[in-house]
Amino acid sequence: MLETAADLGQAELVLEGLTTKATALAQAGRVVEARVLFAGVIEEAERQGVVFTAARSLNNLISVSVDSGSFDALKNMGDRLLELAERAGLYAWADQVVADGAEAVMETAAYEEALAMLDGRDPATLGADVAMHYEVLRCVVGWLRDGSAASLDQAFAALAHFDAETDPQWRERWDGTKAWIHCAAGNWDEAFALGTSTSGFFSSAGFLQAVFAAAWLGDPEKATQVEAAISEADNIVAGLDQYAAAVRLALSGERDEAAANLSELIEAWSVAGYDGLVPRLQVIFSLLLRDHDEAAAEAGRAVREWLVATGSQGLLQAWGAALPAETPLAETAG
Repeated sequence: MLETAADLGQAELVLEGLTTKATALAQAGRVVEARVLFAGVIEEAERQGVVFTAARSLNNLISVSVDSGSFDALKNMGDRLLELAERAGLYAWADQVVADGAEAVMETAAYEEALAMLDGRDPATLGADVAMHYEVLRCVVGWLRDGSAASLDQAFAALAHFDAETDPQWRERWDGTKAWIHCAAGNWDEAFALGTSTSGFFSSAGFLQAVFAAAWLGDPEKATQVEAAISEADNIVAGLDQYAAAVRLALSGERDEAAANLSELIEAWSVAGYDGLVPRLQVIFSLLLRDHDEAAAEAGRAVREWLVATGSQGLLQAWGAALPAETPLAETAG
């Protein structure tokens, strides 16, 4: 069919139609079928030289591959997407890809790398929304790295730019970013509300924040609520359901089972390369179970060392209450 379409000069039209079909499959929960179709479109689009369609399909493939269990695979796809976007002259899209990549890098506390990524783009060519996204991320670095409350206030002020967003998918995308920042700041009620409001492509990002917030709130009903939502969702980070279950178990008094689940998941996500998620698991393990399980106390000590080593002063402030009693925040902050 594609060869015939190419003969008629319609390859791009057919490939765009297949990309739209794959996107509809993903939105209908048929994620495995969508991935196969996206992959086929990308291969054929590159062979035909239809770079825009290859980039569009790859962008959507990344969105439906968050449960692949491999951070490296997702990063490689992101790097490839940036290359395709720039080849196609889609510089505004490339600027947004860089912002998304910088946000992921910030999760690993590689703050200077994230800033270098943002600084590598020409500010004179940034669209209004992307420029504001860059400003938000720079302000968030000011909080995470330096513990600057003024930077945190500036981040939320800049995010208000997106309150007028009318596209539901983009609105959820910004709500997910707000939930992430609220979690970093220790605003647990706000993080939970925003995290549970996301769906579709952004559901994993939102649920990660909601589970984290439920643990800090010490609310088993909220943990049960987000666990139920995860069980009904598609395209979820591998192990996210186990994470939510462990928090619910811990808050419901089933501490041995919770400890076993969290220990297993910390190991699995470490192997998978989810470097930004492992410290958050360790924080929750320590927060909920450090007085019950020595492994949880050790997790607290490990994450304290990571926070100090990466200079994450804002997170030290927000997460200090989760550290073992023998390593109070005053000692860790130097």
